[in-house]
Amino acid sequence: MSVFLFPFENPNNNYLENIKSIVNSKSNIEKFPSYQKFWELFSLKEKDVLVLNWIEDGASQRRLLFWCIHLLAARLLFKKIVWVRHNFKPHNHDNLKKYKFMCFFLDKLSNLKIAHRPITGYGYLPHPTYVNDTTLALNSARDIDYLYFGIIKRYKGITDLLLTWPSDKKLSIRGLCEDESLNEEILSIVKERDLDVDYLNGFLTDTELDTLLSKTKVVVLPHLDNRMIVSGSFYHAASFGANVMLRDGDFYNYLVAKFSFVSTVGDFSRKMIAPLEIVKMLELECGEKAIHLKLKSFDILKEV
Repeated sequence: MSVFLFPFENPNNNYLENIKSIVNSKSNIEKFPSYQKFWELFSLKEKDVLVLNWIEDGASQRRLLFWCIHLLAARLLFKKIVWVRHNFKPHNHDNLKKYKFMCFFLDKLSNLKIAHRPITGYGYLPHPTYVNDTTLALNSARDIDYLYFGIIKRYKGITDLLLTWPSDKKLSIRGLCEDESLNEEILSIVKERDLDVDYLNGFLTDTELDTLLSKTKVVVLPHLDNRMIVSGSFYHAASFGANVMLRDGDFYNYLVAKFSFVSTVGDFSRKMIAPLEIVKMLELECGEKAIHLKLKSFDILKEV
């Protein structure tokens, strides 16, 4: 069985690499051509499964008609098309009409719709973990109390967090903020509230981030819940043994029912869970074995 993936890679997100690693151990995984190379569709040999990620977010801001034609051709050629939905609203643009159209289009096009938490009308597939170095993940010598990390955008709730963050708790912020007005707002709130915040505006390499997470006791993720289905940042943090604080909402409710290391933002009373226990809990729910079983149940994965 061959599984074709689009997009095939994303330099700013290890999610695709983690998925490819899991699928590659059981089936062949190949690159699905974009609409700019439409003719390559007809030269593909085994057309078993096509898996689409973020297509509604990316295609809706590009040449929409070309993408629709391209995917309709794929519908005729492939035995199964799987749409993995990651968000409720677009992340790369604000054109909600085009986004909704693409979601409608993909809903009708796909044989199977998947999400990384239980959503009505979608099959549930556990989100893959991120850990590559178990020594880092199980590090118990953690000197960073609270960490906010990742690309800094307004929908991730950083300003709301800072407006309520207690002045006696040190918060480290690491990530690239390209929005100058947002960056100024962050600095202004920190200064006006006299917060103990260590803020470094800059891009983190994978190695830097993994090392940072291995030194962190609690990761704080105040993302606005109505935009996302899940947060990859949560799974990245937990993969490296960090406890996690999240904004109250549907995603939080789903996680807190499964994992004892999850708490709401601002709840400093919950007992810390040891890194080893966190990694064990996450592996049981989201490890390679659990994902293999789900993919096989969806008839996406077979032994080669």
